[in-house]
Amino acid sequence: MRDVGIQVACAIVVVLLQAVAAPYLEIGYAMPNFALALAVAYPLACRDPHVIIMPFCVGLIFDLLGSGPVGAFAFLCLLSSLLAAQLAERLDNDTIFIPLAVLCATILLAQILYAIFYVACGWDVGLGEALLWRSLPGWLYDTVIAVILYLILRSIMARQQRKDDMAAL
Repeated sequence: MRDVGIQVACAIVVVLLQAVAAPYLEIGYAMPNFALALAVAYPLACRDPHVIIMPFCVGLIFDLLGSGPVGAFAFLCLLSSLLAAQLAERLDNDTIFIPLAVLCATILLAQILYAIFYVACGWDVGLGEALLWRSLPGWLYDTVIAVILYLILRSIMARQQRKDDMAAL
C-alpha cells in the first residue's frame, strides 16, 4: 500500500513540475520532461516490473497538457517503463552502473520514438532536424533529471525497506 502512496505522490509532483516549472526551464529546443524521467526512474528504483498504471497516467496527463498527439506519450511512457524494468531485472548485477545505463538507453529510445511520432503526425520539420535539435538535447536534459529522481527514489525505497525489516522483527 505504501508503494501506491509513493507512486501517487511522485505523479502529483511530476505533473506539477511539468505544468509549472518545465516551460521556464527550456534551454534551446529542449524542455525537461519530468514525466518520462519518472516513468523510467521509478521502476528502476523500486525494482517492480509490474509498474504500469502510474507511467501511463502521467504520460496521458503530459499529452493532454501539451500539443502533441494524444496518447503517443502515454504509450511511450508505458513502453519505456516496462522496457527499463525488464532490462534492469535481466541485467542486474547489484551495481549502480546497470540501472544508469538502462536509464540512459531507455530515455534515448523514447526521445527518438517521440520525434518519429511527431514527424509522422505532421510536425513541420524533417526527421533529421527533429532528432538533432529536439531528441538529443531533450535526452541529455531528461537523463540528468532521471538520474536525480532515481537516486532520490532509491534512497526512499531503501529507507522504506529498512523500516519494513525493523517492523518484521
